[in-house]
Amino acid sequence: MKRSVCLLTTVAAALALVCVLAGCGTSSPSQVVTKALDAFKAGNFVEAAQYYGGQDLAIGESVLDLLNSDDADGASSGNALEESAATEEAYEAILAKILDFDYVVDDECIGGDKATVSVTMNAYNLTTPVSEAFADYFTAAISAAFSEAFGGDAADEQELIDDFARNITSNLTQQTEKSVSTNVTFNLTRENGTWTIDTLGEDVLDGATGGLYSMLDKAADALAEYAD
Repeated sequence: MKRSVCLLTTVAAALALVCVLAGCGTSSPSQVVTKALDAFKAGNFVEAAQYYGGQDLAIGESVLDLLNSDDADGASSGNALEESAATEEAYEAILAKILDFDYVVDDECIGGDKATVSVTMNAYNLTTPVSEAFADYFTAAISAAFSEAFGGDAADEQELIDDFARNITSNLTQQTEKSVSTNVTFNLTRENGTWTIDTLGEDVLDGATGGLYSMLDKAADALAEYAD
């Protein structure tokens, strides 16, 4: 009897080892979302991309790039402005706020090889500091244009951008509470036994950025009208 029990124990241990090596412990949809969000929060975008579609998430850069484009699609105007200490500091400030979101996994629903995971994300309000910086930029740009039209010196575009960047950095320091709460849904697909997030939808990106992601589209449209 003891020999039989011992044999069964040995077989069970062997099967457990095989399961581990073969990936029997595949992460659940909720665990995949958790791993992706934790990697994103840690700034490990290479690891995070293993769990989702891998689209570009350089939101901090895109805020500044908008001011160097002619249209809502971000097409370059050909007058590329130089990166500066001010723009680099603004990018780092935006990125730090974006990565410092909190989240709670609320629910998981699996149907065959499809699944959804509901998450509540709490983030800083990034739309206010960025939109205020945009407003200051437009005011300065219009003032400079009027001055130039009436014989004044041409505006220093790089200085306008640097002032915009400095305003963003300054405005972000006032955001100390994660006041924007967003309920988001992750869609996942299982392939070869592994769950992967389909894409990071706009609601997810808005959840992490306190609404900044969708605001950029509106800002791009406004800048396109100004350029015309």
